[in-house]
Amino acid sequence: MLKADFHLHTSADKFDNVVYNPEELIDRMAELGYKVIAITHHERLFYSKELDDYAKKQGIILIPGVEYNIEGKHVVVINTKVKERSTFDELRELKKKENIYVIAPHPYYPKRTSLLSKLKKNIDVFDAIEYAHLYLKGFNLFNKLAINVAKKHDLPMIGNSDCHRLSQLDNTYTLVDSEPDKEAIIKALKERKFEVKTRPLKFKTFLGMGIKSIKNILNKH
Repeated sequence: MLKADFHLHTSADKFDNVVYNPEELIDRMAELGYKVIAITHHERLFYSKELDDYAKKQGIILIPGVEYNIEGKHVVVINTKVKERSTFDELRELKKKENIYVIAPHPYYPKRTSLLSKLKKNIDVFDAIEYAHLYLKGFNLFNKLAINVAKKHDLPMIGNSDCHRLSQLDNTYTLVDSEPDKEAIIKALKERKFEVKTRPLKFKTFLGMGIKSIKNILNKH
């Protein structure tokens, strides 16, 4: 099983106030035992051979990814070569041309960029719904709403951190039953050969993130 996180941000994302760079993220992911990651900056594909080689040296497979702004809503797409998409119909066409994997990130967080009602309206375009890390024991309403939709439409939940602070890592992630190869990993995801590992944030950790940081996460996501 390959430990994976498919929703990550770094200081190279011009739309976010993140302090660690891509190499620092990869180093930390390696320390935590991750074998597969996707760096998913906002609205633009961030991927290079140099970064891919750096990840390989750390024992990590780097899958190209992006968090598109689709009709004003955030959508995570991995294994893509396309820098941007602006409509759900364009995304549907992209799925016909590329072997991409489309994730509905934190769809019910109470923010304008969350999918909310557009998740159900465009449910056909999604391969999985994200089980988001930002919850507490006894308060997990937003994930519960996502789980209900996933069950109704026979979609899997996939665990990601949506990391903006390194302290967010390793609370929620995915184990993929696959050989360590990019295309094999995408195939395993589409065949639902994966499982979510998650635990609620400790209240102390939640507070340690800071109210301002939490507001920034919700405001930007």
